[in-house]
Amino acid sequence: VLLGHFARGLTAFEHARRLFETLDAQADANVLMLDTGDAYMALNRYPEALAAYREASARLREAGMPYDQARALWGAGTALLAQSQLDAAARALDEATDLFRTTGNLALLSGVLLERSALLAQRHDIAGARSLAAQALAFVASQDLPVQQFYAHLRLADLHRQDLGAAERHLDAARRIA
Repeated sequence: VLLGHFARGLTAFEHARRLFETLDAQADANVLMLDTGDAYMALNRYPEALAAYREASARLREAGMPYDQARALWGAGTALLAQSQLDAAARALDEATDLFRTTGNLALLSGVLLERSALLAQRHDIAGARSLAAQALAFVASQDLPVQQFYAHLRLADLHRQDLGAAERHLDAARRIA
C-alpha cells in the first residue's frame, strides 16, 4: 500500500487479517482494519473505507487505543465528507478532534482541523473554514512539522481565493517550506 499497489495491499491485508485471527493478536488486527480503510480511501472506494473505519473505530474504542481510534474517526469523517454526508462527517471529525487534543498529538490535530475546515467550506462557511485552518496552522507553526505547515498554508490560500494578496502570502509560505 505504501508503494501505491493498493489492490495487492488489500489482498495482503486480508491474508494478514486471517493470520491475526489464529494468533489472537487483537491490537494488530484493529490497526490492520484502520490501514484497510486507508487503502480503500486511496482508491476512492468510500463506502468500503467507511465500513472499515467504523469497524476499526469501534474495536479501537473497546481496546482503549484513543490515538488509533482518532485516526479511524478522521478517516470515517473524510469518507463521509467525500460522500457529502456532512452532518455525519462533522460528528466523526469532532470526535477525532477531541481525541487528538486529549492525546496531545498536534500534527494530527492540525490535519483533522484542516478536514473540518474543508467541511465548513463545503457548507459555504468560509469565515469558519478560515478560522479552523488558521488554528491548524497555529498549532504547528512553532513546531518542526513542515508537512503540516505546508498543507495548512495551501488550505488557507484556497480559502482566500477572493483576497489574492492573502492567498499569495500563503502560497509563498508553502513554496518556502517545499
